[in-house]
Amino acid sequence: MKTQKATMSPSPRPNTMNSNTTILRNDSSYKQTIAIMQSSLSFKPLVSRHSTFWPSAQELLQKHPSFEFLNPEFDSDLRKSSPLTSVVNLVATVCGGGVLTLPIAFARAGIIPSTVMMIFSAAMTEFAMYILCSCARRTGGKSYGDVTRIAFGIKAQIAVTIILAVFLSLVMVAFMVLVKDIWTPLIMHVIPALKTHCIDQWHVDPDFSKLPSDVFLVGFIILSLPLLFQKDLYALRHTCYVGLASLILLIVAICGRSYQLNFVTDVGAFEKNVKWTTHDINDIIYAFPIIVLSFFSIYNVLGVHSSLVNPTRERVKYVLDGTIGFCLL
Repeated sequence: MKTQKATMSPSPRPNTMNSNTTILRNDSSYKQTIAIMQSSLSFKPLVSRHSTFWPSAQELLQKHPSFEFLNPEFDSDLRKSSPLTSVVNLVATVCGGGVLTLPIAFARAGIIPSTVMMIFSAAMTEFAMYILCSCARRTGGKSYGDVTRIAFGIKAQIAVTIILAVFLSLVMVAFMVLVKDIWTPLIMHVIPALKTHCIDQWHVDPDFSKLPSDVFLVGFIILSLPLLFQKDLYALRHTCYVGLASLILLIVAICGRSYQLNFVTDVGAFEKNVKWTTHDINDIIYAFPIIVLSFFSIYNVLGVHSSLVNPTRERVKYVLDGTIGFCLL
């Protein structure tokens, strides 16, 4: 017990402050700690730092990685369409039969309001096309149904497919009626023997009977059947060239006829009859759907995107800008 008490007896207190300082200074991490503290107190001037409010493209990509799943693949042999071919395909679709009703809209609402609505519709159509292409790139879809299924599920895909099937069927009916009404009188005018044959053999006058136009429509559908079984839009590029050429011919004919009537036959008729604007809101309401629907035929934009060679976003934007710009003009 005496030994234990002797051990527990207080001993002279060493200089703990000096010993701790010696231990810290001898420690290898002491210098590192001091260096870290000094570096944390030093900073570059604010004028030389990058803004966090307007980050660069590289910084955005690091913070928000963007993955795209192209279908077909970027360098696939299935991609055959050049930007020019893609523009022609889209123009032939967007500038459909709806452009024939634009004069009614301009005559009703006036040139200025109709032009404003045209620009608005063109901008909204291009934005919608770009969003569709972006969704296809993010999901790997090739059609409306693919994008809808990946984004919202199989039920949404079925609903969208049914809506598109019904809508496009009605569009086809409208186009068939348009084709029949346009081509039947033209063929009868170019080939007068056909009109004579109808009158002599069928005892039918094409000017008052629908039978010749119905026969022509059936023949047109039969001749068009091989085109309906093509795999992609690239195979239909030649028909799109024909459609674009007919559209340009129609524009030239309308411009020539307008110039003849307003500046040759009846000089000053344009200033007398032109309608610049309207004060009736009903005219705007009447013309707006016609103008919007004239840009509405963008059903094949995903098909065009799937067949575009080297489909970078810049090239896709170039195709969309060229399409809408041409259609607007």
